[in-house]
Amino acid sequence: MQEVLSEQLGVPFDVQTTSGLDAMLSGMLSGRYHAFNGPVRTTPEREEDFDAIVWMTTRTSYLYLEEAADDREDPEALCGARVAGVTGSVTESQLELYTEWCSENGLDAPSSSASRTPTRPSWP
Repeated sequence: MQEVLSEQLGVPFDVQTTSGLDAMLSGMLSGRYHAFNGPVRTTPEREEDFDAIVWMTTRTSYLYLEEAADDREDPEALCGARVAGVTGSVTESQLELYTEWCSENGLDAPSSSASRTPTRPSWP
């Protein structure tokens, strides 16, 4: 997709992989990167620092080991499960909604182990 967009815009892209959302947003603020394309949700706080083009909305997908497939056959199966995600991404907001759904249905909330990525890197 990056190659096609580069051709259509007539601008060469230098695509770099970073170590996470925090590094990407910090890189944008410092001028290291000129643009970012990836899984990030736009928030009013982020829009204070960045212009955003929301070109896709999504829902979270869950991955689990094949041997656990029989234990994950329905949505209720993730209630009470330990899940991992990235703070500041769409995963965080989807997990909050899922937690509410579990509670409303009398089920245990999933426990979260999230990689911390603040809305504004290194700011309070």
